[in-house]
Amino acid sequence: MAKNKNKMITLRNLYYKIKFYLFGVSKEPIYDKTNSYIYDYFKTLSVGKISQNKRWRNGLPWEHYGVYKGSDPKRVFIKDNKLNLVVDWNKDYNCPTRGLLYSNFDIKHGIFRIRAKVSNIDGIGSALWTFGDNGMPEIDILETCGQRCKKISNIHHWGYDYEKKLGKTSTLNNSLSSSNFKPSEEFYVYEIEFTPYKIIWRINGVVTKVEKRGIPTNKQHLILSVCQSERCGNSKFENLGIYPSGMEVDWVEVIKYK
Repeated sequence: MAKNKNKMITLRNLYYKIKFYLFGVSKEPIYDKTNSYIYDYFKTLSVGKISQNKRWRNGLPWEHYGVYKGSDPKRVFIKDNKLNLVVDWNKDYNCPTRGLLYSNFDIKHGIFRIRAKVSNIDGIGSALWTFGDNGMPEIDILETCGQRCKKISNIHHWGYDYEKKLGKTSTLNNSLSSSNFKPSEEFYVYEIEFTPYKIIWRINGVVTKVEKRGIPTNKQHLILSVCQSERCGNSKFENLGIYPSGMEVDWVEVIKYK
């Protein structure tokens, strides 16, 4: 365990981690979507501004000074009835592109549920995450690197300072792996539930993490992203052209509690 008590894994989450390692994922349950606030199965791609009544947008809200130069709308597309988010090299900007969607919808209490398959490409990070409508916390439903794609992390960043000027770097992480868990080969349903008292992570209905600290009181937006990530190391993809799909998403379901 880490010395910083904010980073210590609780006994409860250690139990979930060991249980997942031993038994892995269960068969994907059948979800009743009749109570869905939103169910997007990506037959078409609804991208644009909130004022245009669109579900998603390209770019992140804090990029108010201009869209990140590698955020290319063409790197998010539908193929074979799946949403594809890919990464390649942008010769014009001499940088990697980024495939990303940020939701115009939000929830305060409820569930985000995403059926997805991650990238297995070295140096590429796949992530399903949420971010508050007025700032932190950042909460990772799933985060993984291509070269370590058999292991994913559920991460809760709270009291966090990205620039580390204030010394706040609280991170609560539960990394998960199992012999029958193959997230770059098979689709799984990744889920996060927000309640007034706790946050619950699940994979195919199996609880993998519960947090009762740093519970957000603001509304949360959903972010789907794939990019070259420093934490994933370097990738020599400048000469590869367009990648095969970085991450595929089958559907997104949103349940909003009253």
